[in-house]
Amino acid sequence: MAEACPWSVLGIARGSKRKEIKQRFYELAKTMHPDVVQAALKQEGVDADEEEIHGEFVRITSAFEACLDDLESEAAFGAARATAPSAAARGGARSTRRRQAPRMVRHKDGIRTKSLGEILCEDLREDPGSAMDVWEDILAQHCDVRESMLDELFRACAASGAGLTSARSILRDATRRGLITKAVREAGVVSLIKWCKEDADSFRAILAEVDEQEKTPETLEMLSNANFLYSGYADGYNIKRED
Repeated sequence: MAEACPWSVLGIARGSKRKEIKQRFYELAKTMHPDVVQAALKQEGVDADEEEIHGEFVRITSAFEACLDDLESEAAFGAARATAPSAAARGGARSTRRRQAPRMVRHKDGIRTKSLGEILCEDLREDPGSAMDVWEDILAQHCDVRESMLDELFRACAASGAGLTSARSILRDATRRGLITKAVREAGVVSLIKWCKEDADSFRAILAEVDEQEKTPETLEMLSNANFLYSGYADGYNIKRED
């Protein structure tokens, strides 16, 4: 059986721009990701065929990667043809970008498919200004919030100039809605230090996100270590519990 055209799988015209390809993939992910499909079937009381559900998402993500490969290969071919036609004729202009596994991520128990929330956060490296929009998407899709997602969101806040104010609002929102565990919240505070701390005042503002009852010696030591790690001993701010 011939392999389906990746552009047809995504339902977009061949040669669509990179932004359009990514936008279409994220639209499909919001409805076809295993997290979404399994939750919907469970709510309807229908037994889910996990292998089939996962297989369909693999098909979509593979098509997404193939479309990006095609786009990059065509761009590289055009550039090589303009500067060195003979090299292009030999196929030397093909893209060398390695095809990614369909949205997989390593973790302590092996390899798993990235969650919908993690996928939504991926685009923040290229478009950090959309951090709050992505957060609203995460909330609308009822995504589980993971440590890596907070790290990407806070990185984007810092890169876009939204800074600590927006990052703290995300952390507070996640806490208020009960979307994060204590461990994920602690990791989120470390990410605030990592990306959004600029001086002693901003560090104190981050420290204020930790409830007094949570300021155990272990937690304070962890935050102090993070502060030194991401600022250096010269301008780090040691913290001690006030008794």
